[in-house]
Amino acid sequence: MQDNCNNAFSNTGPRVVQKFGEKIDLSNTDAVTEQCSRYFKDDKIQTIVFDLENVRYCDSYGLKFLIYSQRKAIAEKKQLLLYRPDTILLDMFSATRLLNFFTIVEE
Repeated sequence: MQDNCNNAFSNTGPRVVQKFGEKIDLSNTDAVTEQCSRYFKDDKIQTIVFDLENVRYCDSYGLKFLIYSQRKAIAEKKQLLLYRPDTILLDMFSATRLLNFFTIVEE
């Protein structure tokens, strides 16, 4: 996991981008959950973008983290966007019937 969090502003309001490294798994989900929890609590942030472009591996802990994050975003009335997930993640979302649960963006 990389700690490259950049505040950016668009016409949809304030957003934050969380960039991930090559994996989301047991070794890093606790740290990233703690880091991202502040975004869900921040009233100024409306959109949270998970940049998954570099992720090549995701285990069940990583999937649990992504589901938790989506549910947390819904509960806090925020939008969570998954940016450019790899085919490996898309296949996992499809196999677990979660493809439509997430908002996936390519641009």
